[in-house]
Amino acid sequence: ASSSNPSINCRVWVVADRPSPVPELISKQILSLTFEVVTVSELQQMSPFNIDELAMRYSIVEFSTAIKPLAILYLLQVKGAKHVMYFDNDCWLTDSLDDLLYQLQTHLVVATPHITRPIPEDGKLQKDINILASGVLNFGFISFTMSPRSIEFLNWWYERLRFYGYV
Repeated sequence: ASSSNPSINCRVWVVADRPSPVPELISKQILSLTFEVVTVSELQQMSPFNIDELAMRYSIVEFSTAIKPLAILYLLQVKGAKHVMYFDNDCWLTDSLDDLLYQLQTHLVVATPHITRPIPEDGKLQKDINILASGVLNFGFISFTMSPRSIEFLNWWYERLRFYGYV
């Protein structure tokens, strides 16, 4: 992201940093990056409950999802970001994010849908009900503009993921 979007600050979230520090191999890799690394321990200050609770309850995928709103809150409230764009680790950015930044000038949230047109009733496995059960929006990418409504939504989302973040 940094080569195609040099004005955007990037952060890498490390979710497997406890009970010991980030493993040495990963630490060496991180030193070669221009990204700021933020650990779960740093997010704890934002959480109204112990984040270990989530780590014990969920799989690593569910846990990573459950702390996503907290990570976004951290950037907005602690780091003072005006806009936050979150990309899952399976996203590959190859072009400018200017269009997304433009959308954030007039929208508080920009998200990607799982589908953009109705699923045909063709007898195959994927049906509307499957999408509704997993969520209409795909939060592998989501972005927020700093606002009281964004903060309110992110807090609500994080509260819900405390107990309802199962795949």
